Amino acid sequence: MAIEVTETFEVARVEVGDDYRVHLWQARKASSYTVTQAMTLARELVAAADEADRLLADHLRDMAARTASEAGGAPL
Repeated sequence: MAIEVTETFEVARVEVGDDYRVHLWQARKASSYTVTQAMTLARELVAAADEADRLLADHLRDMAARTASEAGGAPL
């Protein structure tokens, strides 16, 4: 009799931080990935960068509107 177990573990993670930067965590400093894994990681990095860009633009727009309204001007 044999017992087989398949384990899944995280080798890399991509997140957008409060500083509007894309953070990449990897299980090891130097890693090698299969083509599929590399493509998936690249897509996740691009998606996170797009999100960071959108969040930063929203923040800057809100700041500009708040500054304009405090100065008595029309929002941008």
